[in-house]
Amino acid sequence: MKLLEIQSSPRGESSDSITLTQSFVEACKSDNPSIVVDRLNVWQERLPEFDEEAIGAKYKAVKHETMTEAESQVWQRIQSLMQRFQDADRIVLGTPMWNFGLPYKLKQLIDLVAQRNYLFTYHSKQYGPLLHVEKAIAVYTRFTLPGGHSYTALAIRSPSNLLQLLVAACRCSGSSERDC
Repeated sequence: MKLLEIQSSPRGESSDSITLTQSFVEACKSDNPSIVVDRLNVWQERLPEFDEEAIGAKYKAVKHETMTEAESQVWQRIQSLMQRFQDADRIVLGTPMWNFGLPYKLKQLIDLVAQRNYLFTYHSKQYGPLLHVEKAIAVYTRFTLPGGHSYTALAIRSPSNLLQLLVAACRCSGSSERDC
């Protein structure tokens, strides 16, 4: 089984979201030693910019048009990131609250990999899944209090796509509810 662990905090070892997701992943591995972890840290990954070359490559890929060398290079990098999602049997996402939203590097990853006909389909007015992830979890850390922590964690079974997982995490970010 392949587990994609997405880390989106720039705080490294000081990060509560990274500590929680690593603890969760280690517990899973102790229960099932055959789990192979692919750790994707958005701050260490050197994500390509979603710039003119990337957007040009995206539209040329959709239209099956010839790309420039720069577009081909960035598109290959984007495809390698998308492949990590496609290869995953499980996804564990850890993210801190970031100005009442998601860290901009996580948003950058989403912009890069959330591509039609790779991670989702779109026909007329209907979106559909292309990921075959049976289970996923988002660990969302809201803030740290002196002497304690306040966390929101939510599990989603059979997410139809990565965006469903992230939308659910965002929905909980402003919630005062203990369980979203």
